[in-house]
Amino acid sequence: MSTEPAPLLALDLTGTFAFGLNGALTAVRAARLDVVGVVVLGMITALGGGFIRDVLIDSLPPATLLDWRY
Repeated sequence: MSTEPAPLLALDLTGTFAFGLNGALTAVRAARLDVVGVVVLGMITALGGGFIRDVLIDSLPPATLLDWRY
C-alpha cells in the first residue's frame, strides 16, 4: 500500500485515469481500433506514463507495481 497522503493519492489516481482516457480516445479517433485495442492502448498510456516517471525519478519499484489501485 501507498504511504502518501489521501489528497495526493487522489490526484495521482485522477491523473492516471485522465491519461488512460486520453489514450483510449486517441485509439478511437486516430487509429479507429476495436474495444480491445482501446482498452489496451488506454492501459498502456495510463500505467506506462507513471511507470516511466517513477523510473526517471528513481522511485523504485514503481507505484504501479506496489499499489493495487493503479
